[in-house]
Amino acid sequence: MLKVKFRFLYTTPKEAKSVAQAIEPDNRQSIQGLTITTATNDSILFGAISCEMSVATLASTLDDLLACVSTAESTFEAIRDQ
Repeated sequence: MLKVKFRFLYTTPKEAKSVAQAIEPDNRQSIQGLTITTATNDSILFGAISCEMSVATLASTLDDLLACVSTAESTFEAIRDQ
């Protein structure tokens, strides 16, 4: 089994929870052999991707997840700048 762990530090606990919620739909749509877990603790978002398939599948999943995180972070920046 392949596994990647990730951790993101945010300015506030609200931001960490909001990003966790933004990537949550990906968790529910996982396919068999692929699991994404997330949790928050204060201003930190923790997570892991477990994959029983190929390295390419794991890399693609991580890429998709990072794109979702980036979009959420960009949204926070845009709101802050207003």
